[in-house]
Amino acid sequence: MTDFYHTRNHCIFSGDLIGAEIIIDYLRQELDKRRYLLTKFNVREIKKFNEKYPQYKLPYLILFIDEFAFTVPSKYLNKEEKQLRQKLQAKIAELGQAARKCGIHLIISMQKPVNTLIPTELKTHFPGRISFKMSDKGSSMTILDCTDAFYLSSEKGKLIAMYGTKKIQAQALYLDPEIAEQRMSMFDRFNQYEKYCNYNRGDKFDEWQYKFQHQKKRLLPRQRS
Repeated sequence: MTDFYHTRNHCIFSGDLIGAEIIIDYLRQELDKRRYLLTKFNVREIKKFNEKYPQYKLPYLILFIDEFAFTVPSKYLNKEEKQLRQKLQAKIAELGQAARKCGIHLIISMQKPVNTLIPTELKTHFPGRISFKMSDKGSSMTILDCTDAFYLSSEKGKLIAMYGTKKIQAQALYLDPEIAEQRMSMFDRFNQYEKYCNYNRGDKFDEWQYKFQHQKKRLLPRQRS
């Protein structure tokens, strides 16, 4: 609700468990619709569906759960909240298992990775993982199934990225929140301009459109070599 406030016009947020369940239930309904479409048109995944039927193009959706530990049932909670958290984890696991082919992706994060926080059936459906420097070997094992993150350099932004069995060391890009908000607001203005413009204005509009597309690329944070 605070760290990602600059994306408020592009995302749906929830800061409590009930709101989170509403969002996840919506995504489960969307998953059912997409499964039906893929089956009806005899296509196995969203990428091929969008290529074959651009008139029915489906957007990619991302569920981002910041601090996944808030969904974990705890012995210190009352019975109703425990049940709610158990339901949430079951629904998240279902999405993790079946939604990727339909264009619905999950990103979960936590400050202190512990095996007891991530159900095994959910963890197996996350082939892509990223870990920064870990203070103990157990946390590194939880994320990467090895102790590499424990021995990682303490330099800010150093990380290990893993997909499947392949692992690489990389440097994360830092983007100041104020700069991120400025860039996002500029994207919003460009999008409003494009919606306002008439696409039949000919060469003059094409020139402006090129300029705006070029400006968009310039606003994107550049990856350091």
